[in-house]
Amino acid sequence: MFAHLKVRTGMIGVLVLFVIALMFSIVNSWSSAVRSYDQVDELRHTSQQIDGINNSLLLAIRTSANVSSAFIETVGGRFEDAEARLVRSEGIWNDAIAKLNASTADIRDPKLQALADDLKAAFAEYGTAIVGQRAATRARSADQYFVVNISAGKGMTKLQEIRVNLVGALDARAAEINQDASDRLATAKRLSVALACITLALAVICWM
Repeated sequence: MFAHLKVRTGMIGVLVLFVIALMFSIVNSWSSAVRSYDQVDELRHTSQQIDGINNSLLLAIRTSANVSSAFIETVGGRFEDAEARLVRSEGIWNDAIAKLNASTADIRDPKLQALADDLKAAFAEYGTAIVGQRAATRARSADQYFVVNISAGKGMTKLQEIRVNLVGALDARAAEINQDASDRLATAKRLSVALACITLALAVICWM
């Protein structure tokens, strides 16, 4: 009777250990799956932010190119074409600002938010210079245009530097996510091996 009781108790103990190990594996797998989903979504969003910031810069450059072309056309006496380019540059600039705001709207990390704010300020400063270039072009004043053009050049340099810093920080965050995913995969492999060993050990105990 006691022998059967000992066997039964041993079997129950083995079963309890197996259930504990299995539940731990399930909880860990569930947690890892949720974390992986969140990180994949964050990686996708980070990629979109980087693309949006880069595209906003390209639109800013297109704005400047249209204003410069308008000035050249004004010098050549093609005033209607120059005005059309100036109007077009205003639309392109509005698109640049809209894309920049959309790309940085939901940044929550304090460091990234500070860089995003600096980038917006640089865009605003550059936009002021562009407005000055348009005014000089419409006034047909070469002297005024060249003075403002110096500010525009400095503004673009500053804008480029801040953009590089922000995109670099976003790339670093993406690298952190990838490293975390790699570490989590290694942990999952170790846990799988450990669970397999526990299962085999329990099986051996049952046969003893």
